[in-house]
Amino acid sequence: MGIAKVVARKFLFPFVVEAGLVRLLSGNVSANRLIVMYHGVVNKTDFNLSVNHLSLPDFEYQIKYLSEHFEIVPLREIFKSYREGKAGKNQIAITFDDGYENNYTNAFPVLKKYNAPATIFVVTKMLDQPDYLLWYDLIDLVKQKLDISFFKNNAQLLDEEKRYLILQTNGWSDFKNKMKLLDIQDKELVIQRHSIEVKQALEGVNKEFRKLLTVEQMSEMISSGLIEIGSHTHHHPNLDEISSEAAKNEIEHSKTILEQKLKVEIKSIAFPDGAYNQQTIQLCKQAGYENLLAVDYKTASDSNDRNILPRFCISNTTTPESNIFQIYRAFSKKGF
Repeated sequence: MGIAKVVARKFLFPFVVEAGLVRLLSGNVSANRLIVMYHGVVNKTDFNLSVNHLSLPDFEYQIKYLSEHFEIVPLREIFKSYREGKAGKNQIAITFDDGYENNYTNAFPVLKKYNAPATIFVVTKMLDQPDYLLWYDLIDLVKQKLDISFFKNNAQLLDEEKRYLILQTNGWSDFKNKMKLLDIQDKELVIQRHSIEVKQALEGVNKEFRKLLTVEQMSEMISSGLIEIGSHTHHHPNLDEISSEAAKNEIEHSKTILEQKLKVEIKSIAFPDGAYNQQTIQLCKQAGYENLLAVDYKTASDSNDRNILPRFCISNTTTPESNIFQIYRAFSKKGF
């Protein structure tokens, strides 16, 4: 990390936030609404295991600040005001992707404390298989004990083109990015989640970093009136990289299983990895989703579609003050 970034994180951003100068220095923007995205909230971060989780103290710092300086509104309300053209001042909607159990054990008490509504987008395979582990989490959690060659050797099970794709990867980051290009079945062939090697590598791993929500936990949060549950598909594939039939099944089946298990209507879906195309949008609308969440718009015309909105991803690897500063700046890039 460069010296300038260290100075900014340790001294500049804390001073700017505490002195109340952050809005002034972040610039003037016309947008009044912003959707932020979290993943997990753990008691203590461990970036050797995963960078997907924010520490509980940092999370509470952010929610406390946001509740004092913005109007935190439900996702459905921010979509409604956007569609109606009503300029709600300084509104923020909070979302979580994946459906980690720590959203219930750690984040939910904080959200209740500050009366902050949120939407949690869950991968529904966990409802069929309670011990299910998201494919990218599995890779992160075993890479300290398993060499990348284990997965590359498994790539021999793929057809020639896909096998070459995985075998040519350079390092873990490149490997994970190339894995996103595979369909659901091929990912399973590569990760071999039921193998002895993987099971042994996962032994003793802190469950805060891997365990997903249960129906009972989601139902309790829904009953509070603060939490909406949305779909994050069934297996978490990149929807623009799989067949139309597979994408349709991921989109529809996740909605069906959530509605059956939770006894509520599911109106929102977040695209895994922010990946989508125009076919994805049409499939979601046909399935009955009203609110579609991306990260970035894929085409300029998407900004004219009142059913799809971008989000700002909260960093888990920076300071809470830096995140606050970046949230203000995000209004000009991801706000609406």
